[in-house]
Amino acid sequence: MNAKCRWCHICVKEKLEDAIPDDLEQLLPEGYCHSICSYRPLEEGFEVTLKLQYFTREEAETWMEDFQRSSRVTLRKEQTFPNTKNKVRRNSYRVNMRCQHKTRNTQFTKKNTHCPAGLYLVVKKHSFSQNRKSRSKDDHIQEGLLMHVTIKHNHNHPLDSAEILQQRSVSRETVEKLEKLFQSGHSPCSALNTLKYDLQEELGDYYVDASADRSICPDFSFCYRLYNSIFKRTFVAASGDSVTKDLQERLAVYNTNQSETCGLMELTADGQIVIAFCTPVMKRIHRQTRHSGEMVVIDTSGYCGKNSRVFLLLTHSAAGGLPLGVIVATSESQNSIATGVKLLQTILPADAFYGRGELGPNVFMTNDCKALRQALKNAFPQTTPLLGAFHVLQAMWRWLWDSHHEVQQEDRQWLLNIFKTMVCAKSPVELNAFYHQALEDPVVLRNHQYRDRLTAVFDQRKDWATCLCTGLSTWCETTNNFVESTMRVLKDSIFYRLKTHTITQLVDLICTRLEAYYTKRLLDVANGRPVRRDFNLDGVHLDRIVQEDESNYTVTSKKGGIYLVNISFAMCTCPAGSNGALCKHQHIVTQAFNLQGSLHHLPVTSFMAKKSLYEMATGIQEEARTTSPLASEDSGAEESIQSEPDAEHVEGRLRSMFDDLMDRFKRDKTFQAPLESFLSSFEKIHTNSGLISALSTFGKRSADSHNIQPTEQSTESDDLETLLGAEQSITSGQSPKRAKWEQQ
Repeated sequence: MNAKCRWCHICVKEKLEDAIPDDLEQLLPEGYCHSICSYRPLEEGFEVTLKLQYFTREEAETWMEDFQRSSRVTLRKEQTFPNTKNKVRRNSYRVNMRCQHKTRNTQFTKKNTHCPAGLYLVVKKHSFSQNRKSRSKDDHIQEGLLMHVTIKHNHNHPLDSAEILQQRSVSRETVEKLEKLFQSGHSPCSALNTLKYDLQEELGDYYVDASADRSICPDFSFCYRLYNSIFKRTFVAASGDSVTKDLQERLAVYNTNQSETCGLMELTADGQIVIAFCTPVMKRIHRQTRHSGEMVVIDTSGYCGKNSRVFLLLTHSAAGGLPLGVIVATSESQNSIATGVKLLQTILPADAFYGRGELGPNVFMTNDCKALRQALKNAFPQTTPLLGAFHVLQAMWRWLWDSHHEVQQEDRQWLLNIFKTMVCAKSPVELNAFYHQALEDPVVLRNHQYRDRLTAVFDQRKDWATCLCTGLSTWCETTNNFVESTMRVLKDSIFYRLKTHTITQLVDLICTRLEAYYTKRLLDVANGRPVRRDFNLDGVHLDRIVQEDESNYTVTSKKGGIYLVNISFAMCTCPAGSNGALCKHQHIVTQAFNLQGSLHHLPVTSFMAKKSLYEMATGIQEEARTTSPLASEDSGAEESIQSEPDAEHVEGRLRSMFDDLMDRFKRDKTFQAPLESFLSSFEKIHTNSGLISALSTFGKRSADSHNIQPTEQSTESDDLETLLGAEQSITSGQSPKRAKWEQQ
């Protein structure tokens, strides 16, 4: 539908019957009545004078926005004419506009084309003071055509090229769409992706052209700046008592909504703000995650705003790193950190750290922050503080690259490797040997400051040496892989990589997005939706996985590589698994042997583990529900656990089974050899997990897999012997090195 245009009956009476030029009619916006007073073709384009029946500045600016959208032209103000009290103006609004490709700053050479196009707009006054009407003899004013527009449409550049369209200003409608998405919780990136998807659905085949127009489909940098500006308006930067009062009010509302104390704030003697959080989800993680009582890792996110620090307490689980508490402080001083730890102690549940309560976990693993370590020692004196190997190596790296220590650039990597061998030493004897070898190394001898540094760090070896931590339940987390991943989640998914402007905004993000993110993450894992990437298992021989003992498995790749997987430590000898990451070899072992996902980054297959994650996320006891949302898609595999039998029923069935075996053994002596094999396998199992694994897989292999057609007389004995033989190869401490396909 074209714009409504007509020739002006005052200026060009002789052209009233002439056709409107097509280029002008397509240029003007729809929904307006334009009176054409003059039209003059130019060498490139045309010049036209229009009159419209509008009276205010707001109406004129609205028309100008619609004109820029319909013409796909971006205009900038070239000259304004403000009203003053000293001078009587006959215009209520006047502005001269220029094309954006006529820039005053010559450094924008790519954008500046010295475009001669422009627009000149005037809104005449119709009435003056004391309601005096205009005395102008202009017939346009008498008829109410107060808005006069002159358009010079002679651009010296194309209007529909992608290079020109990507320099347009973002329209008001697009800004409003983005603001609504931000209010719904979208990040700049997700809001832009949603906007593009909506445009694709709305425009169809025309989306290709619209995607090049920045006014319709903006760039990411604009979304980032808009998102940032909204936060500036929402959380106005304040100082002094106003910040403290605002935070206290927000925390009071938050605690009221949660029906319990989940956040506390305190102002230190030196005026620093310290806030501690333990949200409902965090309290449930304390109660239900066994690892929270064994080891807790504390890491900092760096400066997230104006002098704001975030200290995150984490433990590992089947869903990755889970938070146990958050401390926000405006300073890293000893007093601020100590205050934060005390506040956190106040709001922790009585059964925190898996029932250990005030004792704290067995191990606190931190970076080399003396203030934090001292605060933890004072608050939890029975907890062992350790330094993460990752942080120790990182600190040594930074020390070597500090020019003040006068270490030559060609020596830095060598010296770092020397220290790394000490950190990864497998025994105290090996650690001492590496240390004495380092002291005699020629490179170390010519770097005296490094030698002194190495000696000082070696004196604290009990805090960082892997070989000296064997008696502590660190679960081989000395590299803090899940912690680094969680900190990336905090910055990417919670803070959206934006440095917040005030501590008020930071607190708001922790109260809302942090809780919502981990609730969603726990539910995803509980419902069988993986939180990690899928693995390409094409390069692994599925029929050549061998169980060496209770925890170790050998996986052979199609290229001939042999990898040893330790399920207890969640480690593998491949490059990824040796660094603590989940690799495809660990994944295939858990799938092939149907292992329960009790470790912190193995897939969750146990119904009870999923049930625990569901309760952590929602706080709802699953027994109270009539239907279970956690039922597995494989109904046959989960059929036996849909309704948990009581202990007495299981005990009765167990006694009946042994009585039946005894009767069969007395009647038929062919059961003697299979039963001896069964008892031998049972006696070799020394751990509960091994026995559980053996009982869970008993009877799931049949004689059919061996292509055996048993007779009626030998069915029971042969089948039982086959099952027990297969079970022996899985559960015994020293199983024969047979491939999995041979055991079936």
